[in-house]
Amino acid sequence: MTDGDAPQTSSRPVLAVLVLIAALVCAASATFFRDDTWEAAVTSPWWMPVAVITGFALAERYSFFLEYRREAISFTMSEVPMVFALIYLGPGTAVIARTVVGLAVILRSNRTPLLKVSFNGALFAFETAFAFAVCSWIVGRVGTSEPTLLVAVGASAVAASVVGAVAVHLAIGVFEGGLLRRLVGELPISIATGALGAVVALSCVAPVFLRVEFVFFSVLPVIAVWSVLVRHGRLVQRHRDLESIHGFAGAIGRSLDVDDLAEVALSQVRIVLRSAHATLLVYGENGVPGQVWSQGPDGLRSGGPADMRRWNSLRDLGNAQCFVVGDDDLIELSPRISTDAAAVPLCDANGLLGLLVVTKRLGGTRGFEPDDVDRLSMIASQLESQLANALAHARMEFAASHDDLTGEWNRAAFDRLVTDALGIPCSGGARSAMMIDLDKFKEVNDTLGHHIGDFVLKEFAARIRRLLGPDDVFARFGGDEFALYVERTDPIEIRRLGERILGESYTAIGIEGLDVVVTSSIGIAAARGDDRDAAALLRRADIAMYTAKQQHAGCELYSEGIDRRTPERLTLLADLRQVLDRGLLDVHYQPKVDLVSSALIGVEALVRWKHETRGWVPPEDFIPLAEESGLIRMLTDQVLGSALAATRRWHDDGFDLTVAVNLSTLDLLDELLVDRISRHLELTGLRPESLVLEITESSLMVETPRVMATIQQLDRLGVGLSLDDFGTGFSSLSYLRRLPVTELKIDRSFVGNLLLDPQDEVIVKSTIDLGHNLNLRVVAEGIENGPIFERLRLLGCDLGQGYGISRPLPADLLSRWLEGCEFITPKRVRPMLEIVAART
Repeated sequence: MTDGDAPQTSSRPVLAVLVLIAALVCAASATFFRDDTWEAAVTSPWWMPVAVITGFALAERYSFFLEYRREAISFTMSEVPMVFALIYLGPGTAVIARTVVGLAVILRSNRTPLLKVSFNGALFAFETAFAFAVCSWIVGRVGTSEPTLLVAVGASAVAASVVGAVAVHLAIGVFEGGLLRRLVGELPISIATGALGAVVALSCVAPVFLRVEFVFFSVLPVIAVWSVLVRHGRLVQRHRDLESIHGFAGAIGRSLDVDDLAEVALSQVRIVLRSAHATLLVYGENGVPGQVWSQGPDGLRSGGPADMRRWNSLRDLGNAQCFVVGDDDLIELSPRISTDAAAVPLCDANGLLGLLVVTKRLGGTRGFEPDDVDRLSMIASQLESQLANALAHARMEFAASHDDLTGEWNRAAFDRLVTDALGIPCSGGARSAMMIDLDKFKEVNDTLGHHIGDFVLKEFAARIRRLLGPDDVFARFGGDEFALYVERTDPIEIRRLGERILGESYTAIGIEGLDVVVTSSIGIAAARGDDRDAAALLRRADIAMYTAKQQHAGCELYSEGIDRRTPERLTLLADLRQVLDRGLLDVHYQPKVDLVSSALIGVEALVRWKHETRGWVPPEDFIPLAEESGLIRMLTDQVLGSALAATRRWHDDGFDLTVAVNLSTLDLLDELLVDRISRHLELTGLRPESLVLEITESSLMVETPRVMATIQQLDRLGVGLSLDDFGTGFSSLSYLRRLPVTELKIDRSFVGNLLLDPQDEVIVKSTIDLGHNLNLRVVAEGIENGPIFERLRLLGCDLGQGYGISRPLPADLLSRWLEGCEFITPKRVRPMLEIVAART
């Protein structure tokens, strides 16, 4: 007969099969209401029922299955004991014997589902009862002679086999459909195998009519025919196996996507091996967890990283084997020949790739056998090379889209994913990007080594990942810079997430007995409706992050107020470059006077830029732009050149003035700064003492050893050094003690409220005393009126400058002013405040 897949567990098909089982049982039960239920057609010796029961058991136990794709054609010699039962047993005895023996063999051979056991039991009873009914009908019409009895029992056996096959196809069709196709395709085979079995059965029972003892000769034709059938069946099976393997190789094709390959391969494995479930396990490498794909009646399930504890017992599998699935869902080795699962290793030139496992055999009463494992091994050999190529391709794709240190997304993948996310309309909630940068991470690398730095980066990334959801996009851009894209229902949740990430960075990372702490700066930017890609969103988050870093704020939200990187700013940068190339920047000079004598002793050079369309551009707008763009060196050179050239002219006119020029932090980091200044002094012929270079406290905090080395070289050159904006930076007195400066400049923020705020006066007085104790001149900026001038003089301040003395003037205007006014020169003295009215 023909058998197919095991019934699945949806409710409607199960109900239909239960109805079919009830119908078979009812039809078989009708046998017991006949008058001859327990009477045999021919009287038999006592041992005949035992022989018939034994025959039923052997026929069921040693059935032969010829399998192809989703079908299994079952060859048994059950017709032989059936013919003997029709002659020597009564209907009731035969039904009970066939049913009990068949179920016992099924339950012993395999853990068959209850529904299938019930169906097979009803089918055994129905087939036997139906055979007796057909035999009784034929005998009632043609007589009870030995020839007619042989014809009757043979025809009954064939009819019972055919009807049983129809019932099996009907049950399978309830679950899978295609009943008519099954009947047309498989019923002829069932009729042929039933007829063959009936002929063999008749050849076995015929000698018994001569003498009952000749029953032992009946074994010979059974063995002969059975051997022929098995050998032929195995040849056919082998041919069909080769066709299946060839079909499998064609089905998996040339796909390089691991998920697609797994889905197709597992589907084909289930068809070829006729298994309910198939699993493909790929072992991980270099600490990466393995992956597992499983396919059953409900489709493909990709569980992602595999729980390797379930597969440890198979890790060292050297060849294909059968297994028993234990109650604890672990796969264990078993010495049984027929088992619940079969597994084969998948290998490539580098060793073990993974495992291919099938479980729960369909279609028969047995589990997996060595022949099944051989087929699975052939399938595995076809799969290995394709799987190795797909895994190599997957590794290449992973490397192309992920950071090789942390395993997170890289910048290219982050841009693509965020751009795709922004392209999906958002009905509500908030979408934001974060830029995360570790503070002073360079010190970790320089102090502890790059291997410690790498560990810190991996641990920091792992900590952030634990705070995120599965839909959040997290990436490392390189170095100590990370990016994050999140979607939340409320913007407050995003800010709280930023604070939690900030808190994680404050937690020490333990490594090699050390506790390493690297804080972070985080910039957050909310997505706008006009954002079409990740670039604009990341730009705003990057601006917020740098603002947080500069202000030591930890976490900063983007706003228009902090955005200096606007298109207008880019245009301004282009204009600044043109102005510098053409040397058209202006330099104005603000006088510096001796507060005791009111004598002019020098000027401070201040750069000015009058834009063709914007008018005067404030220095606080274009000087940071020059620093960020790398134009500050060119700007400083132009200011130095103009200031020293103007000073040379004033010296030639008899005005022995000094000129002060401000230096940027980037200037102090330039190893060629001293050579540049020396060249300008040589071109003008001025003594180094005529030049005073003003540096800020904040510049001392950037790469201090390098800056200090430059300052020492400037001191050896002989130029004056002034510490500008003293009191507003973060330098310690130890720096001041070691700096070769000649003067301190008190910031205008303290001088402006000198007469109104007693604390500002205390600060100014303390600074003056500190400078004098260190043998330094003290200069006050921001003198706006005469009372402040006088108060500073009484406090002992040496020099001063400000709008109350003079606004910054162009060089030619200052020259005319010098010629037209009597004021201090090395030979002539006049109070500066007396000539304020003469200024332009």
